[in-house]
Amino acid sequence: MVASFIDINPRTPLLKQLEECPEAGSCVLVNTFHIPAGKMDEAFAAWKVDAEMAKKQPGFISTQLHRGINGSDMMLNYVVWESTASLKAYYDLPEFKDSLKAYPDGTECRIALYRKQHIQGTCLS
Repeated sequence: MVASFIDINPRTPLLKQLEECPEAGSCVLVNTFHIPAGKMDEAFAAWKVDAEMAKKQPGFISTQLHRGINGSDMMLNYVVWESTASLKAYYDLPEFKDSLKAYPDGTECRIALYRKQHIQGTCLS
């Protein structure tokens, strides 16, 4: 079984976000996972394989995994890539596609891409 991917923004699904021109700069992938009950350790192991593979890819900058608190069955992955093109190249790897089979049956992934936004006096770019 492969983890299921759910577009959280139907007007701009992930595949459309990945089509963006590569010159646009770095992007942040935010992936919220809903993990079946009792399968968190299995999900951590699968995520570690993905993260180790991503770290070896051109354009990878950093990643951080967060776990929901107080018994939550959620994980949040925050990954920075140099471009949408580098992220797409990673997603196109057969090894990445195969690695998705290691996630527990019933795992749901909600993914979106973001860019830093400069807001004068509040957020720096």
